Amino acid sequence: MPTLQIAMCTVYEDDEHIFNALKAGASGYLLKRTSPEKLLEALTDLHRGGSPMSGEIARRVVNSFQRKAAPSPGTIPFRVGSKGRHARRGSAWEPSKPAA
Repeated sequence: MPTLQIAMCTVYEDDEHIFNALKAGASGYLLKRTSPEKLLEALTDLHRGGSPMSGEIARRVVNSFQRKAAPSPGTIPFRVGSKGRHARRGSAWEPSKPAA
């Protein structure tokens, strides 16, 4: 039995609308100014199990989590390494090595 996937396509880009839609079950959140080509890609992504979001919306979601997640005392926050890979100083996290 297929399940229904919902992606919002709206002009609203404030945190209240975004998070209310996601909490209510939306799997994606796109702005109406999204180009038809990107909209088709997003709907295909949604159909394949993804959670498409406009870039600005994804940034708001990430920022919300970063504001809420204060680092524990004594930890060193993540930093971006060369070529965008992430590393965490003083821990087991290391940038991925290129394939040989």
